[in-house]
Amino acid sequence: MLNLLFSIVYVAITIAVFVLLLHKVDAVIKFLKLEDGFDDELIVFGDLDDKKIIKFAVLLIGGFLIIDNIPIFLKFLYLTAKWKISKMGLSEMEKMMYNYPRGLFTFIISAVNIIVGYALITNYRVLANKWGKKD
Repeated sequence: MLNLLFSIVYVAITIAVFVLLLHKVDAVIKFLKLEDGFDDELIVFGDLDDKKIIKFAVLLIGGFLIIDNIPIFLKFLYLTAKWKISKMGLSEMEKMMYNYPRGLFTFIISAVNIIVGYALITNYRVLANKWGKKD
């Protein structure tokens, strides 16, 4: 019952913030004082060239690949180790989580995604130089 109450409050707050940001934009801008100091509508980014954008994008994609796949990889690593090492094997719940052929495939794919993310993060300069405009 308490979880239901928290869920309803959470959804209500989320909807209220959404409506506030959607319909009361001027009030939010005035409250946060976002209009002060901006006389023109041009935003200057300085010396942001295509190579810097590519570097940022490659780092972001690599980071997301690693962060998204580490929990999956660790879960299946634990289940695989327990399955192979333990005398009792996996419990019924763990067998359902592992789901042998699909679980092994997910384990391998998450490992490959972590390796690709690491490769992107460590080689972002090389990729930016290769994909950026030639001077």
